[in-house]
Amino acid sequence: MNREAYLKVSTLSAIILENLENKENVSFLAPTLFIPNTFDKKKLDDAGIPYTLNGGISIDFTDQALGIIFFYDQEDFFIRVELEDIENDFAILVVNDDFNDFQYYDAEKDLVLTSGGKEPDNHFLCENTVYYLKFLELLRSNIADYDNSPIHELIIFDTQRNLRELKYPDIPPLWNTSTRIRTTCALELLLKEFSSSIEFQCFFKNELAAFIKNAFQDGMMKNLIDKLPALIRVVDINLRLYLNKFSFEKLENEIQKEKIKYLKSLRDILGKFISQVISIPLSISATAFATYQIKNSFILTLALFAFLIYSLYVMHIQLIYLRDVRDIEEDIEDEFDTIKKNSGLNGKPFEKEKRKLEHKIKISKITIKTFVAAIISLTLLFLIFIALQRLIKVPIIIISTFFYICLIIARMSIDRNIVNVADEKVSR
Repeated sequence: MNREAYLKVSTLSAIILENLENKENVSFLAPTLFIPNTFDKKKLDDAGIPYTLNGGISIDFTDQALGIIFFYDQEDFFIRVELEDIENDFAILVVNDDFNDFQYYDAEKDLVLTSGGKEPDNHFLCENTVYYLKFLELLRSNIADYDNSPIHELIIFDTQRNLRELKYPDIPPLWNTSTRIRTTCALELLLKEFSSSIEFQCFFKNELAAFIKNAFQDGMMKNLIDKLPALIRVVDINLRLYLNKFSFEKLENEIQKEKIKYLKSLRDILGKFISQVISIPLSISATAFATYQIKNSFILTLALFAFLIYSLYVMHIQLIYLRDVRDIEEDIEDEFDTIKKNSGLNGKPFEKEKRKLEHKIKISKITIKTFVAAIISLTLLFLIFIALQRLIKVPIIIISTFFYICLIIARMSIDRNIVNVADEKVSR
């Protein structure tokens, strides 16, 4: 805040109030303030306010020596204020009917202050006018194709080259002083968007042209500012669709491409799985027949251990296949989430294809798990078959069965831990 300028404003406001309370006929004829006595010369001198003596005190508000632009009251402010004025500090000396307050605008900080150096809490006359003028200048410099200033009219061409005429009043419109258009009417947001996005300006111009087409001429500018939040929401939606470069045909092609890729991966895994399924019955049959013919307990024990190792290896391979299927499931989820995010849609257009893939994943997982369970069951039955031949001591069979089950549990625990770690990474 410019303390010297603020001192001038508060001093002159206090002098006006004091003279009015003493029934002195303070008068204002733009741009000159006249005080009918000379009692306040010392206060004016101390504050550095230039004046002339002519049967009283006359202060010319256009005097450059003031160092600040003065407006007497609301009427004077609306009549004389220009866009250039809000680029510098200015003050309105009388802003209500009680003549007991003023508003000082600090241009550098874009801040309005009243008596006591406080911001106004429910009187936004000065601030509203500043932001209206900023909005008008934004339309002139960034949106309008021509400013027909003699009749206060902005000319705008829409995308079809239709001419639209936006009329603005010769003096700023008056809002309810408790309404803060800077925030409630989204003017601050609009100014920010304009400064950061050329695309936003183009889309806003199109929506503005549509608004002008359907709006009444009377109070058009005030009505436009009041409806800015809704207008900005429409612009944001249209702009997001444009920036995403979204088309249903492109999205559908992308989904089909991903679907083919994942189905091929599943087919490769299931092809390996089927070869295992075919070989297992042959292996079990051959082993059972051979052990039935063997009468030597040592050789039979070696055959037992070989079959257990083979069973564990086959189960290990199947769990690897199951892990691959789970990886494909995670990739599908990530891929569809990415497509959903990039498209800006809620996911409904591609939920059907996603459900198809999820169903195939589910069937594949159930099939592999069932096969693993079958391998374990057949191995246990083989152990029972060996035990019934009574050629291998029972403790050896029991110990073999115990270690087999422990290895199965350990292998499945490792697989479960891998899944949990992957899920934690995804959640992070």
